[in-house]
Amino acid sequence: MPAQRYYGIDCLDEAFGIAVDDEGTAVAVERSKLPEGIEEGTVLRVPHDASGAPLWPSATIDHVETERRRSLALEMPSEPEANDGDEAVDR
Repeated sequence: MPAQRYYGIDCLDEAFGIAVDDEGTAVAVERSKLPEGIEEGTVLRVPHDASGAPLWPSATIDHVETERRRSLALEMPSEPEANDGDEAVDR
């Protein structure tokens, strides 16, 4: 188990944040345990204890990784527009 992991903040409300690790596992975390200044899309570096449990109060914002992932997301092609049936579809 790694000593720390990256988690992306998927969504936030007043009480909780949904953090998703690099393997796609989502966890709800009390907002009070997350660093100040986070927003959706922020990447956190979260240390883990010896048993592998995340230590949320010790999480820090990784600004470099956040920007790297945002840049990658902007480079990804957008979803294709829905075909309303008026256009032929190549198969």
